[in-house]
Amino acid sequence: MQILDLPFLLPNYDTMVEVLDGDVGREILDTLNDDNMYGVNFWGAGFRHITNNVRPIETPEDLDEIRMRTMQAPIIISTYEELGANATAMAFTEVYNGLQQGVVEGQENPLANIYTMRFYEVQDYLSLTSHAYHAYAAVINSDSWNSLPEDLQEVMIEAFDNGRQASRELTLQDEERILQEIEDEIAINEITDEAREDFIEASMPVHEEYEDIVTTELLHKVYDIVGIEY
Repeated sequence: MQILDLPFLLPNYDTMVEVLDGDVGREILDTLNDDNMYGVNFWGAGFRHITNNVRPIETPEDLDEIRMRTMQAPIIISTYEELGANATAMAFTEVYNGLQQGVVEGQENPLANIYTMRFYEVQDYLSLTSHAYHAYAAVINSDSWNSLPEDLQEVMIEAFDNGRQASRELTLQDEERILQEIEDEIAINEITDEAREDFIEASMPVHEEYEDIVTTELLHKVYDIVGIEY
């Protein structure tokens, strides 16, 4: 599951769909079987982006020395440390105050979280890095799933797939609205294609550090889809 935290692994929306809705996504979900869960599919809250109070993030070097709030997730912490930032794990409910008081200078989240938590009120820059997709696995207790006849399993899968598609479409619409609503509140920048290549290169040590955990075979399958050389 941690493979989805690897930075700059999924370059865009279409590739995310190809990976998560295809054989790779199925392989990841099947790892839940040992924990008595059936993974139905992947939903999500959109790609994660970076906000901070120091400077726009346009190159990997721009993260140097910025105090970044992260989740308590090893790969995410390693990512910011590798890129030169100072990573600080902090509970989500404490982030607004942490940013306001200067305990941390930046954070990363999907646009929906940035908007609903009003982080734009206490941040100067929003950089649309799309460095990782914020995915959720939809799961069902295996015993309950196996108790269903095959025809009802098919109905359930269809319903979950329809919900996933509707959710993704609504997320895209919501993100467009959010950017319009906050454009006067925070400076927004995108990274160039050339800079994205630099971010990918700068992130490879993190990929290598966690390759054994996410498994080389699975990581290389994703590389083949997204076009990363190894």
